Amino acid sequence: MWWGTAIEAPDPALLARFYAGLLEWPIAHEELGTAVVAPPQGAVYLVFQEAAGYRPPTWPPVDGEQRTMMHLDFQVAGLDATVAEVVGLGAVLAPDQPQDNVRVLFDPTGHPFCLCRDDGQARDARNSYAWTEQGPVDSRRRPARGAPHLGASMTVESIPVKSAPRSLAWDGDELVSATGGGRRWGPDGVERTAPFAWSFPFDAGTASASGRYSAVYQERGTKAVLLGGERTVRELNRSYYHAPNYDYPLALGALGDGREVVVHCPDEYNVLQIEDAASGERLTAGGREPEDVFHSRLSLSPDGRYLLSVGWVWQPFGMALVYDTALALSDPGTLDGEGLLPISAVMSAEVTAGCWLDTDRLVLATGAEEWDEEEAAGLPPRHLGVWSVSEGRWLHRSPVADVDPGVLLLPRGDQVISFLGHPRLLDPATGRIVAEWPEVAVPVKPTCFGYRRVPTPVAALHPDGTRLAVATAESIALITLP
Repeated sequence: MWWGTAIEAPDPALLARFYAGLLEWPIAHEELGTAVVAPPQGAVYLVFQEAAGYRPPTWPPVDGEQRTMMHLDFQVAGLDATVAEVVGLGAVLAPDQPQDNVRVLFDPTGHPFCLCRDDGQARDARNSYAWTEQGPVDSRRRPARGAPHLGASMTVESIPVKSAPRSLAWDGDELVSATGGGRRWGPDGVERTAPFAWSFPFDAGTASASGRYSAVYQERGTKAVLLGGERTVRELNRSYYHAPNYDYPLALGALGDGREVVVHCPDEYNVLQIEDAASGERLTAGGREPEDVFHSRLSLSPDGRYLLSVGWVWQPFGMALVYDTALALSDPGTLDGEGLLPISAVMSAEVTAGCWLDTDRLVLATGAEEWDEEEAAGLPPRHLGVWSVSEGRWLHRSPVADVDPGVLLLPRGDQVISFLGHPRLLDPATGRIVAEWPEVAVPVKPTCFGYRRVPTPVAALHPDGTRLAVATAESIALITLP
């Protein structure tokens, strides 16, 4: 016996891909005007059928408009993390949210559906679409639910937000979202009105350590804008080649002589360029013979001497490269080779993230994927490694807890913070989890590449290292670090 639900759509293939990603079910059948999603084993399915003159339903209901006749509910363990994940797949969070334990979203063709938190309590399905009058958002700080693990001196506060910020940076004791047109939250937790709004859908941002420059960009697109404060400096671009499948390569910082620079790949996916931030002058112009490497997550060392690229090569397989920027200014071709990090050091397992601890030491993290298990000089799977550029060797290689580190690492003194599902404070010398905050849910993003786009967690560490701001689906969590 089998059963299923048929759903009308203007583009059945598009909707099938969305629900296949949400449910992690394969597309079992596809033909002109019809697509079917079904689990590998079982007797249930979702079929999407093309409908001429399709009109998306209106929710909350409005008299005279097309009403929702039915909707799908999905039970999830982590509400905020799942919301972020399905938004990355193409869903849109509904402005009206009647229940604390339910989130209403719209799929790519406008059908509303519900994510329901698995909190051990029965949910009245009749009320999932109940209309309530929404009062003003209380923008004052409030304690977050739950308690931090592995520590007694840590606190988590929550700033409710009308919409989740796509970027965060500290400006003194205030938080700023460049992607939000300069949305700002003061120490009192009150949101200040954004001075402007972007007409282009930028969904990620970065800033230089000095704060003089920032940039907004589409993480899986080709467009970016460089900002000097609230002033637009110029438009940035990257190669279209496989752009939807890996994160935008972009870093801002200062070289040893104090010049603020932009590092990116404006022409080709595998050609790094260093440009003067103020003038746009290309500092690495010249003949190039690049390797077939997709540069992705870029970062400059604190003194600007070295450049780290965490990217990937075809299989695909994540890897890391380190370059000398001072040498690149006189010989741009040095940005095309192996660089300062021997391939043997990073080919045992897939590198998923990296960051600089100081001007010499960098931390690399590996996931579960293995390449060459016999490479003794490499970093094994699910490890943190501390590499010294000056000494050309690993100072530490330590296994981490039974979870991949993820795609984002933030340095904090001799520690790092990872963000796979929730923030964890790690000691890279031992791999020990110093503290973690499972109640602060962030997207589960294991690598910087993949056909399934998951947004990078949004977080900002205060320059004094005492406070961590983390964007969730409905708030900014402020964590006081131990």
